[in-house]
Amino acid sequence: MAVLENQQKEILQQLVELKNQMLEIKKTLQSNKADLGLKSSPKKLPSSSLKIENVPDLIVNANPKNPPYSLLCIQRLWSNIINLKVKTYTHSTISKITKEAERLSSELEGFKCTESIPVISLRLIWKNVGADVELLVRHYPIMGEVNVLRYLSRLLQGPFNYELSPKCLEIDSVLDLCYLLLCSKSKGERINLLQQLDKKLGKSGWFCDSSSVSIADIAAQSTLKNIPSNEINQNLTKWLQKCTQQITCKV
Repeated sequence: MAVLENQQKEILQQLVELKNQMLEIKKTLQSNKADLGLKSSPKKLPSSSLKIENVPDLIVNANPKNPPYSLLCIQRLWSNIINLKVKTYTHSTISKITKEAERLSSELEGFKCTESIPVISLRLIWKNVGADVELLVRHYPIMGEVNVLRYLSRLLQGPFNYELSPKCLEIDSVLDLCYLLLCSKSKGERINLLQQLDKKLGKSGWFCDSSSVSIADIAAQSTLKNIPSNEINQNLTKWLQKCTQQITCKV
């Protein structure tokens, strides 16, 4: 029990450090927005108003045992705002990628955006980096898939910029739960966190009682797909199926 408590304390401390890091990145992004003349708005931005020429190519390192399915969600759901072009590579630390990672690579690289919209290039490198996804952009390494989502939502000021929502704290709570789930070391710890996640969903169609897919749903969907299915209860399983179908319809 003492070991579990120490692990949870370490994870919570990591979350505090990550949030502080994200605040620093937010300051940088706000400065960049001022230079570009972009304004914060809760409305979906028309593609012609997005200026991304100063956005560098993004590099994401991920373990093939924990595929970042959120990239596929972003690519599909934001396809009327940005064209996220993904190329995948395998690092020398990986001898062979999993079937799940291979399938995700194929779907990401095979997606064709038909609209004339701004392009963001992303290199997904399958690498032995543990459960945490790692985003490398400029001089800031960003650890954790949910923090990559936070970065992208702030970068583009798109429809998933949850900080403009009155439910910002609720969404942050779901994102933190997803992070803890991927870092969990035991089945018992995961079951406890899954119960908390299920309580967040309740009987709603989407997390945080949203009327449509939000960044919380994107994070939860990717997280649940990386957890043994026999540990997920019926309510979350049905929601996961619905969420996956919703994203598939965007292809």
